[in-house]
Amino acid sequence: MQTRICPETAALILERAQGNYREILQYAGVSEKVLHKPNQECPWCGGEDRFSFTDKFRKGDSYCRHCGHHSGVDLLMLIRNFSYKEALLYIADFFSIPVEEYRAVRRRKPIQRTRDSVERLWSSSRPIEEGDGAYVYLRSRGILGKLPPALRSIKSMRYSQQAENGQDWESSYFEGLIAEISDMHGKR
Repeated sequence: MQTRICPETAALILERAQGNYREILQYAGVSEKVLHKPNQECPWCGGEDRFSFTDKFRKGDSYCRHCGHHSGVDLLMLIRNFSYKEALLYIADFFSIPVEEYRAVRRRKPIQRTRDSVERLWSSSRPIEEGDGAYVYLRSRGILGKLPPALRSIKSMRYSQQAENGQDWESSYFEGLIAEISDMHGKR
């Protein structure tokens, strides 16, 4: 069973890191050149002169003219090959912040209920058309040409996350992309 960092502790870690990402990243082994010289090779896309560490919002901000904005946590995850949780634990260790973790309890849904949910989601989706948010997003990521019919757009997809009290769940709805996954015989 996986453990998670208590949401209050995660917020404290990120608050403490704000304005200190240069030191955190240097401690993690990021070179001075990456943190001070503008227009250099991007660690994400490899572009030769498009990456700059700016720390503009004091969150370890960096910007690539090709792949966009990244935070200090993103850079730490990339440089050290960390998961998000491992990056937070690393920052907590840097500041000697005690970390509270708890076990994530996952309840299994009955298989038929899951299938019904998937079918409802698929039936509420539609093919991607020019001008859709999904279309614009895919084009902005460099995905050109004809899009496969298994990739579809959905206007309102639920995103749930645990509430601050650690027990309840909060849901928001966003436009999104979904893809049909099937085996070689076409069975979903």
